[in-house]
Amino acid sequence: MDWIASSPYVCLALTAVMGVGAYFFTRLQKEVDRQQTKAETLDKNFENAMLALRTDFSNQINTVRNDSTNQLSALRDNLASHRLHVAETYVTNDGLTKAVSNLNTTIERLIEVVNSSAQETRTVVSEMHRRIDSKADKS
Repeated sequence: MDWIASSPYVCLALTAVMGVGAYFFTRLQKEVDRQQTKAETLDKNFENAMLALRTDFSNQINTVRNDSTNQLSALRDNLASHRLHVAETYVTNDGLTKAVSNLNTTIERLIEVVNSSAQETRTVVSEMHRRIDSKADKS
């Protein structure tokens, strides 16, 4: 076989193979580009979904935090109101001790006054009996 004579056919065959190879390479490159674009779109969608989830989760946490803060504030206000109610309505131990002490002091003074009055009454009655007895002796 003569290489020189067959070289145009070999060149033609090589050109055809290269053309087919270039066609498949171009199609393969387009498919790779399409898949890469699809992957980038999926990545962007995933990032957007994660951002939306993160934002929603953050909003829910803030809502719960605000609700908890409001409930805690309401509980503190209720406790303060209850403490005020108890202070205004019920007697404390110190207050009761002072009141009982004052009552005891008042009772002791009252007893002293009654005893003093009783002594004076005895003295007056005794004087009256003595005078009556002395008038009775003179008669």
